[in-house]
Amino acid sequence: MFKRKQKIVYLVGALVFFILVKWGCSSVLAEEVKILSTAPRGSVQDIGETSAVIISFNQPMVALQEIPEGEGTGPLLIKPPASGKYRWMGTRTLVFLPQKGRFPYATDFTVTVPRGVSSISGQILEKDFSFSFETPSPELTYH
Repeated sequence: MFKRKQKIVYLVGALVFFILVKWGCSSVLAEEVKILSTAPRGSVQDIGETSAVIISFNQPMVALQEIPEGEGTGPLLIKPPASGKYRWMGTRTLVFLPQKGRFPYATDFTVTVPRGVSSISGQILEKDFSFSFETPSPELTYH
């Protein structure tokens, strides 16, 4: 009789553990989309640092087998407008590559990830996220 009660306790415990793990994982996935890091930011000193805009998210935004790459429209609003292509580096990091290999000199750029951008789990960015950077001015060198 004691062994039967012990088995029932273990089964109930295992069931409770499974339920907690299942719902615990779901609540982690239910976290809203957040931006973890961006680059470049602020006043950039080296023009080489303006060869890409990089944005890292807190959760997968695209499925690994469906990582798109292409030109044209993308989820970023860049002002002043810049043409180029988007590339996903893994499932959480978006890279925008300007068409001419870098952004123009002496320009202030503002990049916005608009609210509503969604992850593969269906979570969304609750509000616009913006950051800015300034490309370096050309320098005159005297000989």
